[in-house]
Amino acid sequence: MTGEDKELLEIRIEVASEEQASELAKQLDFEEGWAIEESKGKFYLLGYSKKIPPELDRLSLNYTASPAPDWEERFREFFGGVTVSQFSIRPPWIPEDPERINIVIYPGSGFGTGEHPSTQNMLLALEKLPYTPQAALDVGCGSGILSIACLKIGIKRVVACDIDPLAISNARYNLKLNQCEDKVFLINGSPSCIKEQFPLVLANIDFFTLVSLSDVLTNLTSPKGYLILSGFLNEDAHTLEELYSQRGFICFKKTSTGQWSCLHLEKC
Repeated sequence: MTGEDKELLEIRIEVASEEQASELAKQLDFEEGWAIEESKGKFYLLGYSKKIPPELDRLSLNYTASPAPDWEERFREFFGGVTVSQFSIRPPWIPEDPERINIVIYPGSGFGTGEHPSTQNMLLALEKLPYTPQAALDVGCGSGILSIACLKIGIKRVVACDIDPLAISNARYNLKLNQCEDKVFLINGSPSCIKEQFPLVLANIDFFTLVSLSDVLTNLTSPKGYLILSGFLNEDAHTLEELYSQRGFICFKKTSTGQWSCLHLEKC
């Protein structure tokens, strides 16, 4: 049997938190993507691959492996869309909401569907921008949901980057579903390779990456431009605010949803 003929596996690992699941997924590098599941107060990393990553045994992790479910069947069962203020984020099989700004997202494993509080914080931040800039940069774009939202509120051009090629593939598909693929330039790589400055930079990524990319994100933000940070817990907000204030930003607004915070920064 060739590698192409092998059955796709769902590898389930119990973890302590969403953060641990994200970090573990980076180490294991599942070839077909990954997702996080919460059930009865417990968290699970679900990895998708045609073979068991050898790192699983090296890390002495307990796991189960079984044939992967039919994704579309599973998504139809569990994802019926979500409403965030004026935005209606919906899969293709849910009818359009005529009263809201519709964003169509085909749920891909491990990529955002708008259900996570950090993504919702970013969508709410886009609503409250003091003005609508002409261009934006979406760092760690995932499914492309924020890039699409930018276009839907009137931003003319978006550059989006992600280091995960599966995220770029998922984002490209979602851009086509929203008929805006010609308005977003996708980059499979780090934001450090981008030399342009933007009046709006969005970074919905984890705390440690926001720390390590602080100089890069500073350089990518235009003078008087806005940098919106999300993807970190409430207790980390002060540390990030201090770090970015040392790089010439002022925080003009802080928001939170549950335990997840968002910083609205302006570059002086």
